[in-house]
Amino acid sequence: MTPETSASIIVAVRGAWSGEVADPARIFTGTVTTSELGGLQPGDEVSVAYQSSGGRVPGAKEHGLYALNARGQVWPLMRFGAHPSTGGTQKDDTRESDWVAEVLPTKAV
Repeated sequence: MTPETSASIIVAVRGAWSGEVADPARIFTGTVTTSELGGLQPGDEVSVAYQSSGGRVPGAKEHGLYALNARGQVWPLMRFGAHPSTGGTQKDDTRESDWVAEVLPTKAV
């Protein structure tokens, strides 16, 4: 068995979602503000989309995942969310704001 790294790799992005929440073609586009991921630098344009097989599958882990796309590469994400707002108000995710992507740990070679 190949061990995995346990450290989170964080990429901060400023951007917004376009499209309706239930639309499979919905996409997030933005610009990297900070990055711990080699190959991505502040100012790089990125997109995030939900990727799935499109069919019904039995296991929850088989449904799909969010993936960060930039510079011709794709990184699967463990988490993608907006910075928490103050005062407990709900944010409109179609308006530009700060988001955090947590890249899935990679397998050590």
